[in-house]
Amino acid sequence: MMDFHTHLIFMKEVKDKERWDKVGKYFIYPDSKYPFGTRSMAEIEARMDFGGIDRIVVLPVDCERIRGEALLTNEEVKLLCGHSQRLIGFASVDPVKATVLDDLADANAMGLVGLKLDPGLQGFRLSDHLDHPMWKMVEGFHWPVVLHSGFTFAPGVTMYGSKLEEIEQLALRYPGINFVVAHWAFPWVMESVLIAIKNPNVFIDVSMAYFDNPRTYSKFILEKMISPSIAEKSVREKLIFGSNYPRVRMESLKSAYEAWPISDKAKRYLFEDNAARLLNTAHRG
Repeated sequence: MMDFHTHLIFMKEVKDKERWDKVGKYFIYPDSKYPFGTRSMAEIEARMDFGGIDRIVVLPVDCERIRGEALLTNEEVKLLCGHSQRLIGFASVDPVKATVLDDLADANAMGLVGLKLDPGLQGFRLSDHLDHPMWKMVEGFHWPVVLHSGFTFAPGVTMYGSKLEEIEQLALRYPGINFVVAHWAFPWVMESVLIAIKNPNVFIDVSMAYFDNPRTYSKFILEKMISPSIAEKSVREKLIFGSNYPRVRMESLKSAYEAWPISDKAKRYLFEDNAARLLNTAHRG
């Protein structure tokens, strides 16, 4: 069982509390009561064990140019993965930086196996970079690409930095790349589903970006925005479980999706098979 969307911020293995406080103020919101204390890898693995989660994908965001501090650097992700074989490391780059292609090559050499971009948090528009040479490099690596789309809690950050129509343009231009739309692109859930149905290289991670409890949120998605039939028959091979930890407890969201009235086969696709397929492709690169 895999969680495809985590941000292991506040880890004592890579940053001290002062630097994590800085990250927390732009990733959560400035006056947050969130406990910005450090955590240990042992605590993360205990949480995974409690939730029955075997592996997690660690997503960085290279927003240093505009935020002054990355939400994990590629080097920090590599360091964290060195502490546990249960962690799978993705990279993040900033397409505005002159060093972006070198940064991608370095991340590949580190053994990272995917790319995470959050255009709103990183301060660029995806529409300005549809023909960027980085995409050909990523295609050559066989990396999956996770793209934030839709609602964001981050203060002062637009929810329109990565639009679904732009993601579809990327999918059509680069058929060798598997693109993962994060958070259902909430509130554009049905639109994300239709794009995933139409395009063989578009997937959806079901991580939570809405401001409610996990059980209510997942039920709202299934009953109000799509339907059990659509989840079962149309996109069961396109949905990938992710939690968005630490915003949402990974074990709580997993439990919420386990309650969905879909078949065990569809749940196996959701919790393991679809993610494994994307990562197996990445490892072949």
